This record gives sequence, C-alpha cells and structure tokens, in this order.
Amino acid sequence: MKPHMRYICLILSIICLAYYILCVSYAGRKSSFIWIWLLGTIFFAGLYIAGTLDAKGIIDIPQLVKNIVRVVIITGFVLPSALNRYGIRKELRRRSNRVLLQIAIRNADRSRL
Repeated sequence: MKPHMRYICLILSIICLAYYILCVSYAGRKSSFIWIWLLGTIFFAGLYIAGTLDAKGIIDIPQLVKNIVRVVIITGFVLPSALNRYGIRKELRRRSNRVLLQIAIRNADRSRL
C-alpha cells in the first residue's frame, strides 16, 4: 500500500472513532447502528497496520488480496453515495409533492370563504 493510502486509512479510522465517541456520548451505547462506526475504525486501522507492515517487508500481502480490498473500499464509498443521492432525490420529490398538495388545499379553503 502506498504511503498516502495508509495515511488516508489512518485518518478515516480516526474520523470513525471520533464519530463513534460522539454518537455514544449523545445517544448512548445501546443506540441502533452506532456499532458500524466502531467496525469502520477497526477496518481502517487494520488496513493501516497491514499496509505499514507490508511496506516495511514484515509481511507480504498478495496482489490479489490488495485488489480485493481496493474493490471493497471503492464499492463501499461509491455505491452507498450513489444510492443515497437517489434516495435524497426521491425524498425531495415526495416532500415537494406533499407541499404542493397542502398549498392547493389551503387555496381551495380560502376560495370557499
């Protein structure tokens, strides 16, 4: 793993840990789905450690494993963000339709007076 990728993994690990601590302090440990940030911390810290050990020659990670990790990281960022954009657009359309309906109802009520 190249040095800049290792540092990116380290930064992402720190961000995930900070967000986990923030969520736990706000919502409590038993809140749903907070554990994903802790798993993100472990995942990115593990990548940082493995990349550092590979760069120093202590362990040898096969190229196939490196490529699989790259694909997992790319799909982990690209796919959810694309799905999120679609979900946001869908929600905005739904809300705008509801607001237009409320305006039409209000105008109809005013015309009756």
